[in-house]
Amino acid sequence: MKLSSKTKIPSIYIKNIMQKNNNCQHYTLTLSDNRVIGLTSTSPSTHSWLNTFSEILSLNPYSSSADFSHNIVFIDSITKAKKNNNNSLGSIYLTNLQPKYSCLNKTIIEIDTENTKQQEIIKMWIAIMYLFRYALLSTSVPIHAACLEYKEKGIILAGSGGVGKSTCCKRLPLSEWKALSDDTTLITKATDESIRVHPMPTWSDHLWGKRFSKVKAEHSVPLHAIFFLKQGNEDKATPINTSLSLQYLFENCREIWDIYWNSIDYSEKESISMNIFYICKEIAKSIPCYILTTTLTGNFWEIIENTFQN
Repeated sequence: MKLSSKTKIPSIYIKNIMQKNNNCQHYTLTLSDNRVIGLTSTSPSTHSWLNTFSEILSLNPYSSSADFSHNIVFIDSITKAKKNNNNSLGSIYLTNLQPKYSCLNKTIIEIDTENTKQQEIIKMWIAIMYLFRYALLSTSVPIHAACLEYKEKGIILAGSGGVGKSTCCKRLPLSEWKALSDDTTLITKATDESIRVHPMPTWSDHLWGKRFSKVKAEHSVPLHAIFFLKQGNEDKATPINTSLSLQYLFENCREIWDIYWNSIDYSEKESISMNIFYICKEIAKSIPCYILTTTLTGNFWEIIENTFQN
């Protein structure tokens, strides 16, 4: 899955697909910066796959692709490439690619839908990375973190797998707290320059058959604070400076790309890393960050609530 401006797909094939609007099915994801990301399927087999993908993100159907800031188009596999490769999404084709990825208006993904349920979920997991790749071109960055809502404000609980993000989400009191997502969050600078957060799916729920979890990906709340989780013997929050905040932010944002990392070339890795760094730098300067040490029995949420009073 090399992401390359040199990759070519027969132009007559793409032209025929995109002209058959009656055969296309569209969904939209509108971010808090007013960008509208379209998701388009072009055949009955890709319709079914996209329906499930969009249901997980709670996206709504849309009648046309005319208003999309960027459109991710899923087409049937031409080559039926490598069915024995569980991680193979197919081939990725980018059109209207400008230097340094400064202007993308379409990503075309060739996808083989004749796979097991687990393989289909892996493809959704990889496919959302191309949505993130477009979002990253502006001022949005995904982070390995739970997204919480308290009194209409957003809280991020960031940390690697196994640190306790999902456990913390399950332990929250339901009176004033909401767990919007427990694994991935998209941080976006809104049109009013505020920083907001969108919940994103936990693909492992679907991959391992835990539950059919959904998120409301278009829902966003203003970000109040970021907490980097650590396990400990007491519940406490320790403020950290901008430099350390940037370090932790970059590490947790970079983790999101692991499933995608080995399939791209060095220049793409460099571009992604630089974009992550500069966006994280802006976030670290404007959002308070803490180390949050939690236990299995303490009321860690009360520690977070105290930050609203400071």
